[in-house]
Amino acid sequence: MRYLPLLLVLALSALVFAQVAGHDFLSWDDDVFFYQNPNLQPPTAASLRAVWTGPYAHLYAPVTYTAWWLLARAGGATAANGLWAVPPAVYHVANLVVHLATIALAYLLLLMLTRSPWAAGVGAMLFGLHPLQVEAVAWGSELKDLLGGCFGLLALLLYVRARTGGTPVGGVPVGCADTSPSSSPPWTSSGAATYALATLAFVLAVLSKPNLVAVPLVALAVDWLLLRTPPRRVLVRVVPWLALAAVHAFLTRAVQPPSPLLTLPLWLRLFVAGDALAFYLAKLVWPLKLAADYGRTPQAVIGHWWGYATWLAPAALLVLAVVLRRRSRWALPGLLWFGFALLPVLGLLPFDFQQYSTPADHYAYLAMCGPALALAGLALHLRGFYGRLPVLVLLALLAAQSGLQTMTWQTNDTFWRHTLEVNPRSYLAHNNLGAVYLLAGRLPLAAREFRAAIELQPTDADALVNLGMVLLRMGQPQEARDALERGLQVRPGDPKAHLMLGMIALQAHDYPTALEHLQTAVAADPQNPAARAELARALRALGRDDEAQSVLGGGP
Repeated sequence: MRYLPLLLVLALSALVFAQVAGHDFLSWDDDVFFYQNPNLQPPTAASLRAVWTGPYAHLYAPVTYTAWWLLARAGGATAANGLWAVPPAVYHVANLVVHLATIALAYLLLLMLTRSPWAAGVGAMLFGLHPLQVEAVAWGSELKDLLGGCFGLLALLLYVRARTGGTPVGGVPVGCADTSPSSSPPWTSSGAATYALATLAFVLAVLSKPNLVAVPLVALAVDWLLLRTPPRRVLVRVVPWLALAAVHAFLTRAVQPPSPLLTLPLWLRLFVAGDALAFYLAKLVWPLKLAADYGRTPQAVIGHWWGYATWLAPAALLVLAVVLRRRSRWALPGLLWFGFALLPVLGLLPFDFQQYSTPADHYAYLAMCGPALALAGLALHLRGFYGRLPVLVLLALLAAQSGLQTMTWQTNDTFWRHTLEVNPRSYLAHNNLGAVYLLAGRLPLAAREFRAAIELQPTDADALVNLGMVLLRMGQPQEARDALERGLQVRPGDPKAHLMLGMIALQAHDYPTALEHLQTAVAADPQNPAARAELARALRALGRDDEAQSVLGGGP
């Protein structure tokens, strides 16, 4: 009976998320991390060394990149186009497996803290099946947060194990409101070894996803408020982790500097962070209209009056949890877990994704164990079938909503359409939905979406270049040239823009201009056969046949 709730939660979670095995790659980081990733094209011993010796895509996450390398080696093969192809199911199933493992760790940790299989099962179900978790599980690229969360929870589980040594939490019965400090005896050699393993797990967590540097703060909250260890002794155990976190945060900042456009004065960033935390709390309570891009940028927040007031909600909740801490020892540590785990991505320090939105569902992956802890503590006081039934009904509704939310991640079409339903002002979604229509040959619809993206964000180089491509295919070279030249103003040297401008110049028999654009396109992307072919055409038109043959032959 001790592990029966865990088996039920795992079975239900597998049932809800099994559909991800049939999902496609998305044009949202999946292309960058998988089939455009040079370290996976193909996965070699040299590329494995590369993921440990430097960042990729402005992110140093060698543990995650190693996992992808292993998956690519095990599930991939060379395709007809010469690329190392891995079916999307390989990555999606891996996400699901890691999520199930993390659910198991959450259950074991909650069981250790509550000593109640029922309470641990309820908490693990909230953690595993809340709709906020869908993005991390259903998005192929988010193995980063899943592995980070898995190792982070393992670190916390081992930390608590080292601290308690298997004795009842705080030396008092389950659910007791006693808040006197425990004697907190020194660790045995076994406890020290377990702490060393916990430290290793923490290092693996931050090497999976940098925002896991917040794990030491979560450990501090659990050890101090739940295990009732005196603060001085807690600091002795947590300070080494904080030092490791500081070093990794410094390295992360060096490889992923934020755009200057995202930098705001600290006092304004405090309001942005408060708003993001309030937004996460709102989605925790009412998890509807979840999407990849909420458009909640720092500029959007500080540009409205409500951006200076939303912080009051989490502040009031914190005050309430402090006032009620003697009646419920679980609410305050649960709330602090939630807030501490989100701290690196609240916007106090700028990060690149803020150009779209400060809050994003996948950032809340490990943070969701905080509400799970609070719910587990509440469940300890529920007695009888009818006392527990409302919680079970609520969790069943959350699971059903997660199943529906997972369906929106199936293809690029369903994904970007859903994003626009939630946030019609997402220029990212308009551009990517336009790309879906472009690939399907639905050119008027593609042009409409690209124009909508440009209207929302006139400096979106991707949408400008994509619009130029569509207009050229629709036989509107002048309009295409205008869009492409605007794209080059935003992103000078774009190879696609230069290629298409060269093609337009060729059609107009303006061979010198065509040659200039096509040479730039080939220099920027030497392996593009279309660019080389068009350059050869321009050279032949200018009577330079030998050079044209050299270009086609792959020479200089």
